[in-house]
Amino acid sequence: MNSVIKWNALSGTILYIVNVIVAFFMSPFLLQILGNRDYGLWDVMLGIIGYMGLLDLGMGPALVRYVAVAEANKDVPRLNTLLSSAFFFFLLVGVAALGILFLLSQYPALILGAQVHEISSIRMVFLIVGVNLLVQFPGTVFVGTLMGLQRHYLINSVRAFLAVGQALLIVVLMKKYPAYGLVILAAMETIGLLVQYSLFCLLFITYQHLPRPSLQKFSWEAVREMWWFGIKSSILMLASRLQKQTVPLVIGRILGLQSVVFFSMPNRLVEYGRGLSMSMGFPLMPYFGALSQSKDVSSIRHNWKKSSYALQVVTLAMPVFLLFAGEPFLGIWIGQEYAEKGRWVLRFLAMGLAVEAISPNAGRFLVGADKHGEAAKILLLISVLFIPCAIAGAYWADVAGVAGASAIASSCGAFVTLLLACRQLGITVKEHFLETVMPLVLPLVVAASCLWIIFKVWPPLSYGIIFSGSLATLCLYLAIVMLPMKYRRNSVHV
Repeated sequence: MNSVIKWNALSGTILYIVNVIVAFFMSPFLLQILGNRDYGLWDVMLGIIGYMGLLDLGMGPALVRYVAVAEANKDVPRLNTLLSSAFFFFLLVGVAALGILFLLSQYPALILGAQVHEISSIRMVFLIVGVNLLVQFPGTVFVGTLMGLQRHYLINSVRAFLAVGQALLIVVLMKKYPAYGLVILAAMETIGLLVQYSLFCLLFITYQHLPRPSLQKFSWEAVREMWWFGIKSSILMLASRLQKQTVPLVIGRILGLQSVVFFSMPNRLVEYGRGLSMSMGFPLMPYFGALSQSKDVSSIRHNWKKSSYALQVVTLAMPVFLLFAGEPFLGIWIGQEYAEKGRWVLRFLAMGLAVEAISPNAGRFLVGADKHGEAAKILLLISVLFIPCAIAGAYWADVAGVAGASAIASSCGAFVTLLLACRQLGITVKEHFLETVMPLVLPLVVAASCLWIIFKVWPPLSYGIIFSGSLATLCLYLAIVMLPMKYRRNSVHV
């Protein structure tokens, strides 16, 4: 892998760390200011934003891939058509999204239930979220272009600085105006997005060879072409969002908005574990898109295995640390009530994450190589079946039942994408497993044993014990992982 990929992965990791630190301080603060009900409502609103993202019809991922291919071929006229067509398409979608959120602001109880009438600012929050989407969709062009050029490190740097500044402003404003917490949160999200995309636009302009979006260069043919590629990505996004964004809606409608937090807090820990893999691995999608133009299957296969193993060193370790350190951390961080009620939520989601970690690169390869159509259909079916399972789980086992259904769905999806990626690459799942997962089994067993012993001897009753024990285990884990690599290098030299 070239140096740009490494810089992208490093910057993504730094952004991940910044987001984790910001969330560490912000989550308990927001929960204290908003309370369980309004915090749950905000999670539901984020889910609605996620659903509205489907209006792009998969054009965002398509733009990343097509820009990467056009750049690899040095095709400037092609870039001009792509960027112009995408920009004005997204502008129309943004206006449509604002209109939909305006209508929802008039009838919020249709989505949130009768409990929403107790929240006086709910209509204002819907309208601000609508403006958020109006900004977000056209801004996708600048983000997608920079990603297609494999300049993730620029995007990640901007987002890291803004995350800190935005958090500080939210704290100041909410302390001064606590009664307007939801409005402040929604407004700051929108303002932060506007600043972010303005900076991305300036970065876009600095690349002299990139043509500026022009209405004269708009082409419905280019839109259709990206749409035919993007519809498969759109189905993938729909499958993902049916699973993730439906959870707060199901819990809010069946168990009440105040119960959403008992899922969202444990899920937040799991998402940070998943987020590290995403931040390190996302740059690989346009990389595989550009590499697929070479038609060198052997090279693609080699890079896929190598990058998969590198990601698995992190992704397979995350569930181990979450299972042993997640609950005590949650109890200290948010409160013992949330740790106890979220115990099985955390366990189920961590087990689902462990299965996903076996194939951290499969989806990226399929999208980059434009081979994700079959996967999209199967994953959509899994996600549709997940909804009644989540509803049944909520009635049967409260929030933990919803988490169990989510873990099963994500595990099935991960296996499907791995199977299809291996088929495209001409290898078996067994071969992938033996070359990537098996070398990490012993280090993972040692890490789990080490955490169990440390927390038995020193109960994890403080951040110091949790972080010290986790750090010692991490060092031991990485040392064991590195030993076979060193042995292999020495064998090559001999």
